[in-house]
Amino acid sequence: MRGLAKRELAYTSVSTIVRILEQKGYVTSEKEGRGHLYAAAVAKESYQALSLKRIVHNVFDGAPSLLVQRLLASEALTPEELAQIESLLREKAKG
Repeated sequence: MRGLAKRELAYTSVSTIVRILEQKGYVTSEKEGRGHLYAAAVAKESYQALSLKRIVHNVFDGAPSLLVQRLLASEALTPEELAQIESLLREKAKG
């Protein structure tokens, strides 16, 4: 965060965000003493899949190929990563 002042979030701001996540079903809470314990309610892979679906729809006009094009154009991928992507594409093409 070069050139930006470090901003601390107020307790109420964090509480509001966590409450919204809980209402949406991403987080669960359990009262403990005067506070709450929070835990993820959605597996990481499920959240990734849902988020990616939303990104493809909202940012790439529903075209996954545009997302892949942007990824390949903007990321410095190693030869190993490119080989892994190629392998995944071949597997996907097989069905």
